[in-house]
Amino acid sequence: MDQQQFWEKLIATSDQEWERERLIQLQTSPTSPIKLILAK
Repeated sequence: MDQQQFWEKLIATSDQEWERERLIQLQTSPTSPIKLILAK
């Protein structure tokens, strides 16, 4: 599973609209600590 598939699956499994929106913000934010952790 690549990073794009990971985010798509994470967003697809979110039940709450706000949660999906937040995940999308995290995915597209270059300063996201989650992305920095996953990139290692």
